[in-house]
Amino acid sequence: MTARLTVTGAGGFVGRHLCQAARDAGHSVQALTRADLDLERASDAALAQAIAPGDVVVHCAGIAHEAAEAARRDPQLLYRFNRDLTERLYRAAAAAGAARFVWLSSIKVLGETSVQPLPVSAPLAPASPYPDSKAQGETQLQAAMQKLGLPVTIIRPPLVYGPGVGANFRTLLRWVLAGRSLPLGRATAPRSLIGVRNLCSAVLASTAAPPGIYHVADGPALGVAALLRAVAAAAGQGVYLWRVPPAVMAVAATLIGRRSVYQRLFESLELDTADSEARLGWHPPHTLESQLQETVSWYRSQP
Repeated sequence: MTARLTVTGAGGFVGRHLCQAARDAGHSVQALTRADLDLERASDAALAQAIAPGDVVVHCAGIAHEAAEAARRDPQLLYRFNRDLTERLYRAAAAAGAARFVWLSSIKVLGETSVQPLPVSAPLAPASPYPDSKAQGETQLQAAMQKLGLPVTIIRPPLVYGPGVGANFRTLLRWVLAGRSLPLGRATAPRSLIGVRNLCSAVLASTAAPPGIYHVADGPALGVAALLRAVAAAAGQGVYLWRVPPAVMAVAATLIGRRSVYQRLFESLELDTADSEARLGWHPPHTLESQLQETVSWYRSQP
């Protein structure tokens, strides 16, 4: 079944891929970038006018890594954009007669680490302003749905990678492809991740699935050491990883004020996706290896 999708954040990493994947699947797409409509400055009426009756609104726009410095200068920026604007856009979609509202949240609304794979029913436990703004956005969206009735789907992806990726994953690419030796041989704690092609596939599946919250990932979680080796294999090269004890790395990271970096490298953050896949009627169509090869090829093509 095809639909008309209105995609916000269409100029961003995920948004660009999603618009292309939707068109390839036969959907009609209205791609909204900041140049088309400044979501934060637009009036409620302008937001509603940008949405046609029957649209599936997929809200990808958000404030994350690329605006981290701006968010440090203005802590409320995250909340205005990720929480308040999301609810305003939802209300505009309901007023316009949209068919569904899909929002990309973050697995970090459940915390920075996990003892066991996290189900969608796990309690919200954000540990910093970015996931807290997403968690409050989730809560406000669900409350608004109770009043207005427009179905809401929330997707909580883990770390997303693929051609065009930035932030932490791009740093990992740079380290591996530069042939750097790294003290991460014992970074084996499982961490879920998802390639952008698999994420787009899940988002499209969600537009026809029951509303609700979904966890999606590529498949079995990987430790950072295994991920680095997989990136190196995709690049056709090796990588040398020192086997430094995690306790030593934890002390070093704490001393230099980078405890959060240690968590992202050495502690688990794993999703339980079985229930979500069953409700979506979906399974990741692309392998980790194929998506890493695409990502490496893209990175090497950059000037």
